[in-house]
Amino acid sequence: MAPQDKKPTPVITLRCSRIKASVWKNEGMNGPFYNVTVARSYKGQDGVWKNSDSFGVADLDALIVVANRRHAGSRRGRTADRHGKPPALALGASCI
Repeated sequence: MAPQDKKPTPVITLRCSRIKASVWKNEGMNGPFYNVTVARSYKGQDGVWKNSDSFGVADLDALIVVANRRHAGSRRGRTADRHGKPPALALGASCI
């Protein structure tokens, strides 16, 4: 597989229950920046695991946990450390 055909992978994926937040590194004119995608995993009727960007009320606690874990590192006002990695994640946040 040629390098340009390589599927991008997230820098990190945070999980809590059925909720996951993936952090993606992008290159911009002013250097790297990061975006976050959030998904809910579920098993379809065919038995295959799938992802959805729709959340139920029961998912909100887990959604808040993964958002807070990611947000805790960016509260310092940095988008990357000197090695180009996203800010460190907060430790000690428990998953519901």
